[in-house]
Amino acid sequence: MASIIQRPNTAILYGQFYNSAHVPPTKRISLCTTDMAAAKIRLEECMNDWRNGSLNPWTDSFTRYPWRSTKDKTVRPLVSSYRVGHIYVLKCQQYIKIGFSTQYKQRLKDHRASVPFKLELLYVVDGTAFQERLIHKRLCAYAVRKEWFEVDYIVAKEHIDYVLNYA
Repeated sequence: MASIIQRPNTAILYGQFYNSAHVPPTKRISLCTTDMAAAKIRLEECMNDWRNGSLNPWTDSFTRYPWRSTKDKTVRPLVSSYRVGHIYVLKCQQYIKIGFSTQYKQRLKDHRASVPFKLELLYVVDGTAFQERLIHKRLCAYAVRKEWFEVDYIVAKEHIDYVLNYA
């Protein structure tokens, strides 16, 4: 028997296998996705292999599945990228910083202590580190340095909303 679960503080979905004959009786594996439909397909693939005896979740490696590839980062983004937290937008003079933090208030204090200019918090929204990276890629034409961009806030907000709603 197997089911799909989501661990606390992460958006990534896991397949949890159960067999009372094993110690421990449960085995959890990352399905490397946040999409429920993709997770169901991937779990079904594993369960079919488990039923026909070609997979033992307690002893076998899951690297045979293409979605578990550690080389193809487009197929399997790092699990840490799916940490749930906050995407925030700061303004400092004509620059905008788009960042991610699980504790954005502390991050804001840290930035204010290290930047000699006034920082203004423009926007905070729930999101993941992976979504923050997608926003950075969409705004790469405006990049100044790492997470800093020289772009109008309205343009940045449109890109952020697009990633959060459609990506």
